[in-house]
Amino acid sequence: MVARDELERALRDSLPPSLATRAPALAELIAEALAHPESPPPEQPELAPVLRALAGRELRAGQSLISFGASQLGDVSIGDVAGGDIVRLNLTLAPEAQSVAVGRNIVQIGTLVLPLRFILALLALLGVAVVAVVFVLRGPTTMAGRGTFRIAVADFALDEGGDLRAAAEASRLSTRVYDTLRQQQARYVADYPAEVITLWHDSMGWREKGTTIGFIPGANAAEREANASRRLDELDADLLIYGYLDPAGRVSLNFYISPALKTEGAPGVLAGAYQLGEPARPEGLALTTRAGALFWLLKGLQYDSLGEPERSLEVLRRGETLLPDWKEIGEGKEILYYFQGQAAVSSLPAAPDLAAVEERLAYGEERFRRALAARPEFLRPAVLLGTVSYWRSLCLLGAVPACSPLPTGGPERAQTLSEAREQANLALERYQAALALAPASADAVWARAAAPSAVGSAFLLQGEIALQQGDRAAADEAYAATVEQISPVIAAAAGDRRILGQSYLFLGTALWRRGMLAAAPAEALPLLREARAAFAACLDQGGAGDELLEREVLGLCRARDGEAAALIAQHEEVGP
Repeated sequence: MVARDELERALRDSLPPSLATRAPALAELIAEALAHPESPPPEQPELAPVLRALAGRELRAGQSLISFGASQLGDVSIGDVAGGDIVRLNLTLAPEAQSVAVGRNIVQIGTLVLPLRFILALLALLGVAVVAVVFVLRGPTTMAGRGTFRIAVADFALDEGGDLRAAAEASRLSTRVYDTLRQQQARYVADYPAEVITLWHDSMGWREKGTTIGFIPGANAAEREANASRRLDELDADLLIYGYLDPAGRVSLNFYISPALKTEGAPGVLAGAYQLGEPARPEGLALTTRAGALFWLLKGLQYDSLGEPERSLEVLRRGETLLPDWKEIGEGKEILYYFQGQAAVSSLPAAPDLAAVEERLAYGEERFRRALAARPEFLRPAVLLGTVSYWRSLCLLGAVPACSPLPTGGPERAQTLSEAREQANLALERYQAALALAPASADAVWARAAAPSAVGSAFLLQGEIALQQGDRAAADEAYAATVEQISPVIAAAAGDRRILGQSYLFLGTALWRRGMLAAAPAEALPLLREARAAFAACLDQGGAGDELLEREVLGLCRARDGEAAALIAQHEEVGP
């Protein structure tokens, strides 16, 4: 797995000068343990200082990654930097030689002789001090402040028909996933030096992680998602990876993205639970491939959370090229396509020109279609397929920075509005097709709130276009449909600030527009007051430091609330 001379060179380069001369001995010990794993290595206490110097560190030797346990007890893991099987060694380094002799009033430790009553007093003091020592040695119990992107890898559980229990064979699989992620991180750290992912797993030492993640309980997918969400919040992590080994020996790999993670794009577009493919035997390439794929999904998500969807797309595309064994069907590749498509659509505001807008929309549409071809019931890409048409309509209306402004008059304006209306109609059609998938979807937030809210947004867009075309009756009808569609979403979206904020924006805008179209003040004023209440509820979703929510939603709510207030004042001045 690793050549002895490469290992010796890596050890020598990593050790301080005072210990570098011991690198050959440690390299020889590791090489011997690798060559004869069935025989315990000889005790070499003189190497204990070397292990202490290397504790908790990783180093590369050729194509291998060597990890030294933080416990300083001789735990060593060796694996290929590209992923694959991990070899674990335990180098038994005996403590410094010591002899113990007990007399009537003395205790001799080595050459040190101490009175017995001194020892007893010392033990009494230690009984008090041990509590303080435990707290000093204990590591952090949450991941707060541990970098920009925090990933917890839970223990995997043995699933016996919904009855979960800890099992060594399942736990080893979670360690394998964790080790693969660490190796991928080390391999590509030069490419992404400032964006290191922080990883936690129960194989880490107590000083590194003063808590146990454990496995995620639950008799079904909904319970497990709820428990994953709860454990993620307790750990203050951004993403939690978990999995299960069934009695047939197949493993499922899952992850849960925190709704608090501020990703670009539509509200809640990436948050929630995912299962990366169907359960598969862990002995073949499937688990290794999926664990490697998970690294690239995490890196893409990390850049999205940093407000860099273009870099996210670049990373996700690179991951796809490096995973030739990742199958189209059954291994979760539809999640990659979904992430790629949403990154392309989210990057539209930064597109430099009209050609770039259409290129990104076309790419997103193709990715969402691929995701649905791999898994036709996948609700999220079905919704975002409608969003592609929605953005095309906005582009025609001049609402995307790189797109041409809406013509001011003449046949060209009429033609452009007609094309925009066609795209809005297609968006509604696609959103409604996605909504039909919702009752069977395990994706609770999207089924209850995101998909219905998307339908409401398409009705609202239809109303805006009809108003531009001068068709007041069609506009009012579309606004009324928006109100009817969005009102139930409010209760369903409780707790999700982005979806709530956007839903209140749609609701308030539709009511405000209906108030504008009303024939008399007596008809307009109740609608406008309802609109202001919706805008106020929209603004109540702020205050959590969500820049995307502030930029894309709350600003519009403030502006439109001001216009609704001005219109109310005009009507009240004129009177009934």
